[in-house]
Amino acid sequence: MFVCGLSLRGYGRSFCWHSVLLVLTLGFAGASAVPAQPARRLNLGRERAVASDCEIHSVAFSPDGKTLAAAGTVGDDANGVAYLYNTTTLKVRAPLRSDDPMQCVAFSPDGKVLVTGGVEQHARLWYVATGKGLGTLKHPDFVESLAYSADGHTLATGGFDGTVRLWDCATWKQSSVWTNPDRHAVKGVAFSPDGKTLAAASEKIVVLWDVATGKPRHTLRGHREDIWSIAFSLDGKLLASGGADETVRLWDPATGKELAVRKAHDEIVCAVAFHPSGRWLVTGGIHHVGRPGEEENSGEIKVWDVATRRVVQTVAAHTLPTITVAFSLDGKTLAAGSCDKKLKLWDVSLDGK
Repeated sequence: MFVCGLSLRGYGRSFCWHSVLLVLTLGFAGASAVPAQPARRLNLGRERAVASDCEIHSVAFSPDGKTLAAAGTVGDDANGVAYLYNTTTLKVRAPLRSDDPMQCVAFSPDGKVLVTGGVEQHARLWYVATGKGLGTLKHPDFVESLAYSADGHTLATGGFDGTVRLWDCATWKQSSVWTNPDRHAVKGVAFSPDGKTLAAASEKIVVLWDVATGKPRHTLRGHREDIWSIAFSLDGKLLASGGADETVRLWDPATGKELAVRKAHDEIVCAVAFHPSGRWLVTGGIHHVGRPGEEENSGEIKVWDVATRRVVQTVAAHTLPTITVAFSLDGKTLAAGSCDKKLKLWDVSLDGK
């Protein structure tokens, strides 16, 4: 039995991972339609893989797409590590290390700073060029999630204590503290592209905070189990969420209305990411195979057409659950990580283009 190091204190469960094959499912169910798009399809093509000593919990591309950060847990002592890979050669630079597991990672919009968070009471700041530490941002508990505003002026951190904290990136001073109504761990934060709204996911809700006033605009309810991941589309018109109720959901951030819901993976939808075009959504999670009571798990990735709300491709990505996914900003590469210690990248192409 293998227990993924991603299962942290207070989550109310531990997850056992094994192996599996893949399946293809149907699309989203929902009353609201998305305008039809040209008949092209996103394809995940050439696959590249890197074996690591790290259970990978979070991946992020630098804004120029030349560097990929993969952060997680390494060794019997569950120390934290972030590796920076050249996306062309997949050669890795000297690792960035901490004493405790890393849970999340984010690049600043100018690509000069990397921020990591995890099972320690602060977020760590690193210079990307040198790998040297820039400082830490103190938290009262674990740092569960990170997100920069598009202008690079503000960093948001989500904490195990149920708070969202905003930091001024010019001074690195804390500018605001908000508490989600349920006071549960904030496992996902995401700024809208215009920077006016911050989405914060905790347990079964997503709160849409007005950044200017610090007041909630909407509280999105629908998930029956913990939400693991959230993401805005690049135009800001859609928010996606994935959770432990096996579903991926689409929301209208302007109204707070749920637009669509669909069973996406078995047990947990661990990760969601929009393609920069907004026409496709990728989900990563778990798939079961085997007889009832004897199921085994592995990681799969599904590509969804947002207009039709149907799966257009399913990939058997990992031998253990796929925990994290990210597109490069130009949309030409998808990266994914897993507790199986494999980092994978796919070339992205569009049929008919």
